[in-house]
Amino acid sequence: MPEATTFDTVNSDDRMGALLAVKTLIEAGHKRIHMISIPEHGSNSDVFCIRETGYRAAMEEAGLGGLASVHRMKGDTIRDPSIRDQLARLLAEDNRPSAFFCWSDIHALELIDLAEQSGLVLPDDLSIVGYDNSKLGAHSRINLSSVDQKGEEMGALAAKAILSRIEGRQDAVHHIVPPELILRKSSGLWTGQ
Repeated sequence: MPEATTFDTVNSDDRMGALLAVKTLIEAGHKRIHMISIPEHGSNSDVFCIRETGYRAAMEEAGLGGLASVHRMKGDTIRDPSIRDQLARLLAEDNRPSAFFCWSDIHALELIDLAEQSGLVLPDDLSIVGYDNSKLGAHSRINLSSVDQKGEEMGALAAKAILSRIEGRQDAVHHIVPPELILRKSSGLWTGQ
């Protein structure tokens, strides 16, 4: 909430993170890139809505706006078995997209598992980029490309803000931390081992 005047904020630039992820998929040659998200709730300032805005902006900038599609998973958590079923149906579609941008690594990891069970090879048959740069996604057997929100940097900025408040600062400060896309095998542009 950068407009807040009574408290400090430290946030990652979620729109930029989504832009980075989708532009990378476009650079890898993908045109049909779909987004996996969650049901709408709350306001347009919710993280998943901000990431969706970045996804749509990247698709529009590339002239692919007409191909943009957001799949909202129905269910409260990833533990809901219907989410796995919904993702499996997306992979089984005759006109399946060549790439998915997932609003979180949770859905991306599930999608990778289902893709491999279906006989799809990443990134040859399907590319996937997640969000959060989770430890599990970085595992060498998974190799998920993912947006890193730079949690350590955000934590350091938050601690600094708290300490300056303790020292008497009254004005609100707002930090937006630029995220970084960590490329791994799942995106098709990975050059590592």
